[in-house]
Amino acid sequence: MNKDETREAIKTMQAYVDGAEIELRNVNTDEVKDAPAPQWNFVICQYSIKPVPRTFWIGKRFDHPNYEVMTINPIETDHEKRTYIQWEWIEVKEVIE
Repeated sequence: MNKDETREAIKTMQAYVDGAEIELRNVNTDEVKDAPAPQWNFVICQYSIKPVPRTFWIGKRFDHPNYEVMTINPIETDHEKRTYIQWEWIEVKEVIE
């Protein structure tokens, strides 16, 4: 491993210690799978932080002729949805494959 690869490995390992989920890719087979208890075998595996799907809301104003559209942060969802009562809301969850 060179220094950049080592830095990336340390970042991934620290994320694991902090509670992030890790996935690995076998360099021989290209298979990607979850690594709930990584063995850190850098000879045949590449490790990465498993992406976390995002969730957010998209609102469409149904009483406006131009049908305005906006998105809001999921943390502020309840407050924002109550504020914009003339809006129709759709929850969007990102799909990661």
